[in-house]
Amino acid sequence: MSDAQKREVWRRWKEGQSLSEIGRALGQAPGSIHDVVKSNGGFVPVGGTRLAPPGGD
Repeated sequence: MSDAQKREVWRRWKEGQSLSEIGRALGQAPGSIHDVVKSNGGFVPVGGTRLAPPGGD
């Protein structure tokens, strides 16, 4: 599954869509959607930037 599709999974999951609804919308099996959601414990990943390592200017 592409990164764009994974972002769409999370967007739809956050909106409250079921695994089956998301799977149908993306043309993926619900099990594939479950794997993506399970990979982060069901919590929408926080996007953003990473902190610089200590002492790294």
